[in-house]
Amino acid sequence: MSCDVIRVVLPVALKEVFDTIAPAFTYETGHEFDVALMLNPEVPAYIASGASWSIAFSNPEYLQGVFDDATTQGSVHMLAYSPLCLAERARTGPGQTVDFQMVADVLDDAETIALTKGGTSSAQFAKLVRNLGLTAEIEHKLRWLPGGGPAKELQNGKVGLAVLPLSNIVSTPGICPKVVCPLEMDVQVDLAFCVESQADAATREFVSWLTDATQKEVLTRLGLRQFDEEPQ
Repeated sequence: MSCDVIRVVLPVALKEVFDTIAPAFTYETGHEFDVALMLNPEVPAYIASGASWSIAFSNPEYLQGVFDDATTQGSVHMLAYSPLCLAERARTGPGQTVDFQMVADVLDDAETIALTKGGTSSAQFAKLVRNLGLTAEIEHKLRWLPGGGPAKELQNGKVGLAVLPLSNIVSTPGICPKVVCPLEMDVQVDLAFCVESQADAATREFVSWLTDATQKEVLTRLGLRQFDEEPQ
């Protein structure tokens, strides 16, 4: 069996998902991964810098720019979306799917809210807050942190809430979604992938494995949703 290294450009929003599924693929195929982890907005510049990669994940709008630069084969492929959540430290019971008033009430009650500086989740949260008319009212509660910071601060009890995609919550010990924003709020984190034009057979094998119907249940359990299903 040929064992190759697949070079992956991975956003923080998919870290927990990837860390969970990658060992299964490696076990089945022998192929391993070399992962470059970053925030979604950093992906296009990383690829443009000439870095070596074979598959990149990010928001579709960022990947489309990579594709337009003629460095990929085919088009941008949608993977799924991750619902935007307001997370809290672990408690009993699942998070609720909410309406705008319920989100407003949760934000009003929170003392501190952690966000990822420069991340897609924080941009979507800003959109949500604008729709609620609460931008000025909650500004003093916000704590801007680097990628991975909001979950850690929440785990340590240093903030009351963290704004995170569901995919960053379900596999992180000690935190859980307090509320889950439904798709109709249009603040989800959309995720897609593209393949480098010279990607090897191992990369294409990974794509086939990842997009096989048998993986859908696994991805759903890890906080990713297809556009024909509601957050659970």
